[in-house]
Amino acid sequence: MKWITKLGIVALIVALAAGCSGGNKGSSNGSGKNGEATNKPSASSEPSATANDEPIEIAWLSFNFPAEDGSIGQKYIEEKFNVKIKNIRIDRANWKDQLNVRLASDELPDVWLLWGIADVNAYSGQNLLAELPIDEIKAKMPSLAKLVDDNNPAAWSNGLINGKNYGIPITNVDGIYPLLPYYNENWLKAIGYDAPPATLEELEDVIYKFRNNDPDQNSKKDTYGLTGKGSLADLNQSFPYVFGAFDVQPQFWVEDGNGGLAYGMTTENAREAFKLLNKWFKDGVLDPEFITADGNKKEFENGLVGVKFDQWNYQRPTLRKQIKETDSTYFPTIAGTQVAAPEYTGHGMAWGLTGNYMGMGVDVDKTPGKREKI
Repeated sequence: MKWITKLGIVALIVALAAGCSGGNKGSSNGSGKNGEATNKPSASSEPSATANDEPIEIAWLSFNFPAEDGSIGQKYIEEKFNVKIKNIRIDRANWKDQLNVRLASDELPDVWLLWGIADVNAYSGQNLLAELPIDEIKAKMPSLAKLVDDNNPAAWSNGLINGKNYGIPITNVDGIYPLLPYYNENWLKAIGYDAPPATLEELEDVIYKFRNNDPDQNSKKDTYGLTGKGSLADLNQSFPYVFGAFDVQPQFWVEDGNGGLAYGMTTENAREAFKLLNKWFKDGVLDPEFITADGNKKEFENGLVGVKFDQWNYQRPTLRKQIKETDSTYFPTIAGTQVAAPEYTGHGMAWGLTGNYMGMGVDVDKTPGKREKI
């Protein structure tokens, strides 16, 4: 089976805010939230930037919103562009439920994180997104446009709905990188491994010894091999390196080999992965509380399990060095590889260069100059 889905990662909010400034050189019509026509301001209608201008408020729904207002970055943007940022804070665990409540109350974000094409399609279909012509994006954000053009030009067409574009491709400035299993290096050495497991057989041996061979050497059987995030709706957050060993992810679509598509969870590949996980659960190797876990208990960092699925920027050397200097519970970690089950290739997940989008709420043009500020 071939993968047909890639993950994307959100670009820096500051980069988007700073990169999209400038004047609009033309005018076009958009569709209002209830279908009414709205006009994009032309160059002649742009407000002049003077000290007496009132700041334009921009309601911003982002991936990593600040816990509190008034950060250095927010103040810089507000002062540089004469705007007032209103941070919209939504818990990722029930993102869509909270967002739908806001939308039902007519609280539309001006800058809007869109989780992939599904969100672009859904919200543009409800007339909640402003059209963002690709030529306009390229004119206002030339650096981003060049990065997309050079590395993933298909991202432009992926955001088109009925020939109209509603999203700015969010770009991972670090490029494409894999999501890998990370291991407690001290535990590996304690059970006789000098390197992470390279096969599924070795992975199974490691997690059984993490459970049964007292890897933390406290003379208690209080450790497990691995855990999941069973309380999250995103099943790809639980055991992706196990499903990847069978060339599948539960919520990814794959080609079925007969010219059609199959939902990952319904495939024989996924069935084999579930059977293996069920065996590990019955044998007590899998953390029994994984069903209600969401990652906030930090089972890996707190020494309950010895394997964690993570992305490199959370395990990068500079951050690990900082943790070592400030956290008494620090231990060395080591990145593993995507293992494969017998007769399978082994397909891991990765953050792609693009995948998600930033959109603008359909009401953005009701305030003269707001689109240009964004």
